[in-house]
Amino acid sequence: MSDAKSEQVVNPHDAYATSVFRQIKEARAFFRGHLPADLGALFDWRTLRLESAEFITDELGRQFADLLFSVRLRGEISDRRIRLVFEHKSDVRYKTPRQIHKYVARQFEDTPPDEPLPPIITVLLLQSGTWQRSTEFAAEYGLAEDVLAVLRPYLVNFRMFIIELGSLVENQIRGTVEGRFALAVLKSVGENTPLAWTAFEDVLTDLCQEDGERLRRMLTRAWSYLSNVISEDQRAEVKSKLKSLPKQFKPLENTMVTLQQHWIDEGVKQGVAQGVAQGVAQGVAQGVKQGNEQGMIRTLDRVLPLIYPEYTAHDDRLSKLSAKDLDKLLSFVTARKNWQQVEKLLNSGSSNK
Repeated sequence: MSDAKSEQVVNPHDAYATSVFRQIKEARAFFRGHLPADLGALFDWRTLRLESAEFITDELGRQFADLLFSVRLRGEISDRRIRLVFEHKSDVRYKTPRQIHKYVARQFEDTPPDEPLPPIITVLLLQSGTWQRSTEFAAEYGLAEDVLAVLRPYLVNFRMFIIELGSLVENQIRGTVEGRFALAVLKSVGENTPLAWTAFEDVLTDLCQEDGERLRRMLTRAWSYLSNVISEDQRAEVKSKLKSLPKQFKPLENTMVTLQQHWIDEGVKQGVAQGVAQGVAQGVAQGVKQGNEQGMIRTLDRVLPLIYPEYTAHDDRLSKLSAKDLDKLLSFVTARKNWQQVEKLLNSGSSNK
């Protein structure tokens, strides 16, 4: 797991979680499956949309790496929206409430004086550990409980909704097939048992019902993530376990074998435990040093699907990029530029060699 003292904007845990749940279908099912029923019933989930995947400014230290959604209230005629912050943490970070307060304060400051303030709900996905403090921001004041009970109505306050993966069993992990699979993998890594997801038979059964291309995309993201956060021995254990799964899960093994043939590049191997972006940079640097543009293309082709679900691996457009444009694409990936910018570069007429 990542060091609790360092919070990178892009790390393997964040990259995997956000690559899955930035997709509206996955996010909608996640929120509907895990938010309290009375809260979820307020919203018209058909109106859910992703507002931003990079909504914290450098001035705030880029402490958030996650997603901002908005949704209308059920029966609301106007376009007024409730904002939902999807915040992922790989382990317990007790400064999270203060980070959220900075974000909320900035949103309020940026709201025109003649408009209502945006209601903001924070959903914290905790990959490992147990939150053992109050989920209320009011606890940050450090007041005695009897004093806080009197002052609470007069203080700035909010409550985070926390989903602790460690406390969930398989039938409590809800959402789409891809969402449940991602949560199972995140839970397993969070518990330092990277094989545990292979015991989630209902998830695997549903996973094997997916068509070949979609299954390949799901496993591409999952295995790219696992390759960056587990040891060589653990990766070997996962591969061995896949071979010993019951026959009904054979599609998983077959797909993984195909994918592994494309994941031998040193850039990915050197990126283990250093984060997706750093691993890509190292891999590309090595490729350039060797004068091997194909190495750059292979590395980018493996990592792009992890960060951008809209990208399909083995995209022919990559091979048509010049060395200059490949380098520019690398900078886009490491800076987490939005998909529209990445796609524009892929489609650029100047990229034809």
